[in-house]
Amino acid sequence: MEFETIAGAVQDWAFDHGWRILLIMVVSSIIRRFGVVFLGRFINHSIETSERFENKRDRKLRADTLVGLIDSILKITTYIIVALLILSELNILKLVAPLLAGAGVLSLLLGFGIQTFIKDFISGIFIVAENQYRVGDVVSVSTAVGGSVDGTVIRISLRTTVLRDNDGAIHFIPNGNIARAANQTLDYAKVNIEVSLPIEADLDRAEKEIGALGIAMSKEDLWHHTLIQAPFYHGVQKFDKDVITIEVRAKTIPAEQWRVSSELQKRLAKVVSNNKSFEKKKPK
Repeated sequence: MEFETIAGAVQDWAFDHGWRILLIMVVSSIIRRFGVVFLGRFINHSIETSERFENKRDRKLRADTLVGLIDSILKITTYIIVALLILSELNILKLVAPLLAGAGVLSLLLGFGIQTFIKDFISGIFIVAENQYRVGDVVSVSTAVGGSVDGTVIRISLRTTVLRDNDGAIHFIPNGNIARAANQTLDYAKVNIEVSLPIEADLDRAEKEIGALGIAMSKEDLWHHTLIQAPFYHGVQKFDKDVITIEVRAKTIPAEQWRVSSELQKRLAKVVSNNKSFEKKKPK
């Protein structure tokens, strides 16, 4: 009898409330997915037809960032609405609301939690609106509490920026806690390499050979589309009684500066290793 009573009660509950709750969850999931797809296509189309962005990479990163943010907004909004509808369907909302108000719990939540959320939310809006960094950018972030973090942006939500550092660790940084952000992969990047030469080196010959090396590298198929400005001899940075330090510079497309720097240092090492090429000619 007890089993039949319980089964009957469950069946009555399912007919009265269960199907409505299931319908709320299914419809909200469909609306959210449809909204993400629709807004995603609209954002992609708007960015593709915009003249604000210099290349396909900038367009893709901007689109991925905005779509991710829209998905985050829709997810939070959907969860809140679904939770309220389910609580209302179960008649719990009417019971809980007076208790929260009477106990002052709601006031505490508004006083502390909501303030932090609004600060993070507004900061996140400014980050995206001002295009400070996008999903896929390599950034150095200084936080008000906790020091600085370097890594690749893998997600920007309403509340947080998520970075993965070079060791693979993931950092969740509240947007309101970010004091400064340096974007290393926006528009273009520079390569600055210091090279040490003997004090008696012929700097004029060094300049010519480094310039020829840079021009030859920029004409190669592998580097032609990567280099915006061919590597060149920039000048003397410092010197002492034994060594002269010169600087070689180049300009690359975003996110390619590390690969160019590695290859350029390898080629410069081969040139510098032959010190005779920089020796001053002795007068006859």
